[in-house]
Amino acid sequence: MNKRAQLTPEMKAHKWKKGQPSPNASGRPKKKPITEAYEVLCNKKLPAALRIVEFGKKAKIDLGENATFADWLAVGLMQSARRGNPSAAAEIADRIEGKVPKPVDMEVTHKDELTGRTRDARVLRREWTMAGAIWRS
Repeated sequence: MNKRAQLTPEMKAHKWKKGQPSPNASGRPKKKPITEAYEVLCNKKLPAALRIVEFGKKAKIDLGENATFADWLAVGLMQSARRGNPSAAAEIADRIEGKVPKPVDMEVTHKDELTGRTRDARVLRREWTMAGAIWRS
């Protein structure tokens, strides 16, 4: 019993053939439902009741009529950083200045062994050339 599904004649006519360009060159679409939901919400206009935000004990910030939830979140992150949250401060710095590149530390081992192999290959090539053989690299 064959477990593979049989193709209908219509499906066979449209089946991809070797040598043709890929019918799905960019691959399966990436679904990001949570990211898309955040994006939709962040771009929504902020209700009037949330536009005036207290910043400290005495200061108030009016985000204005065109403020979005993204603006509101940014103020909240600034408040958190001002209160001493290092993660919030780091997030703000990373967003503004970009992440600090991590240094790459490499240690070369077997350097002598590699140079020895290179030297052996050069000697072997010279010997072959002197013997009249053709060296193809």
